[in-house]
Amino acid sequence: MKLEDQLVSLELSMKLKKLGVKQESLWYWYEDETLVIPCRQGGIIMDKDARDNSYSAFTVVELGKIIMYIPNWTKLWKEYIEKFVCKRPMNVLHYLFQPNNLAEFYLYLIEHKLMEV
Repeated sequence: MKLEDQLVSLELSMKLKKLGVKQESLWYWYEDETLVIPCRQGGIIMDKDARDNSYSAFTVVELGKIIMYIPNWTKLWKEYIEKFVCKRPMNVLHYLFQPNNLAEFYLYLIEHKLMEV
């Protein structure tokens, strides 16, 4: 599996940053779709300009650590799946562990004021 498939897409990363999500991740996107790892994890040095023009490329684990502290997140997840994904039984855990799916759920929670950033 490619690294890019394990991270939130650049498009969703940009939306999360625009909504005020704290930019702390192991990986970061640049607008040209380059992935970088910052210095504190042994990667490149990110100056202020680089940080301002980069977007956290969250992993499922990183987003999961944020979402699991939301009261009733499992109920909200079930409602989200039934409303936007499908009405029939499915493997919701498989869906949950896809980074872009989890990012879209996080965006939904923020945009509908079901959580604060």
